[in-house]
Formats: sequence, C-alpha cells, structure tokens
Amino acid sequence: MKVYYKNSFYKHSLLVLLGGLLIWSAYQIISGINLKLLLPFALYGGVLYLMLTGHPWVKLAIKVWSGFLFLAGINIAIWSLFMMVNQVKEIAHIHSMLIEAIVFGFLILFIGLLIFIGANRYVSLKEDKLEIDDHMILD
Repeated sequence: MKVYYKNSFYKHSLLVLLGGLLIWSAYQIISGINLKLLLPFALYGGVLYLMLTGHPWVKLAIKVWSGFLFLAGINIAIWSLFMMVNQVKEIAHIHSMLIEAIVFGFLILFIGLLIFIGANRYVSLKEDKLEIDDHMILD
C-alpha cells in the first residue's frame, strides 16, 4: 500500500510542525530542563518517520498524535478555567497568565482537531496495483 496525500500543504505543514516540535523537545531534553519530554519526543519522531517513509500506519499515527494534542488542549483549558473561577471566588484579581493559558489551551485543542480532520480528509491509502490514475487518462 502507498500513502497518498490529497493536499500537499497539509503534508508540508505537518512536516514543519513535527520537525519544529522534535527539535524543541530535543533541545529541552539535552539542556536538562525536562526529561518528561522523552515521550513526546518519541511520538513526534515516530510520526515524522512514518510520514517520511510513507508507511501505511501514518494515518493512524497522525490521528493518535492529534488525539494527544486535543486532550492536552482540553486539560490546559479546563485547569486554567478552574484556577480562574477559584480566583474569582476569593475576589482576587485574575492574572493575565490564566487568560493566556486558556487561550493557549483552546488553540492546542483547535490545532489537534484540525490535524485529525485533515488526516481523515487528506490522507488516504492506495493499493500498489498497476492502475491508471485519473489525471493520466486522456480524452
């Protein structure tokens, strides 16, 4: 089976995003800031490897990765909302960092949703049979 991307912008955007996240995670791990980034580093590297080799499991890997993004966005947004509600109850002033965290959480959630929808819409598998593509047929 061969992986076929119906939209090259989607493929290249994912490659740039995964490459950037992989480099950032590697930098964070090497500088000793956070060793918990080994799991995301492995996930980014795995999805990037599957995309570059054209493995048939790439669609599933993209969906799993977008699911992690979606869950992380929900987690960040809900946690920030709870912190904001707690500050309002105490009649403390709301920090702008909480509002930024809520926006960031919803942004990550939205990106994960876009990647998932794009995987369904723009990534498909084709058999390796000798077949003529539609664009090769001449009238």
